[in-house]
Amino acid sequence: MRYFLKYIPPLPGIIFLFLGFYWLTDPGAAAQLSGTTLLDGIGRSSQIGYMTAYFMGGCIMVFVGVITKQPMLLQAAAMIIALTVVFRVIAWLFYDVELATQLTVTEIIFTTTLLFRVSRMPRNIVNDNKSEQAQQPAEL
Repeated sequence: MRYFLKYIPPLPGIIFLFLGFYWLTDPGAAAQLSGTTLLDGIGRSSQIGYMTAYFMGGCIMVFVGVITKQPMLLQAAAMIIALTVVFRVIAWLFYDVELATQLTVTEIIFTTTLLFRVSRMPRNIVNDNKSEQAQQPAEL
């Protein structure tokens, strides 16, 4: 269990790091890996920018959350990944698109892994900021 809690939660961050660099360095191949095509013009700029920001932002939240033991960062990363699942399903239901089952299952596993790690973090870490704020005198 200790091995799982120590080494598995950073795995989504590592994968996000590689995907972010992939979008930045070889967007055509990254798009193909994601099951999409690379857009043209401003659409390509937006696609590369959004996808790189999504993966690098998720990576940073996971790594900083694991290193500093801040559950809120891991929860934020899990929320973004979970919302990706929700919006994939909405797109499938309402816009007649194929459900990306393999990607969706992977995102559910990532979300579950991060939330499991948060559930095993000591509770005093969660409440440290509140106790510090309570001890500081109010500013006038």
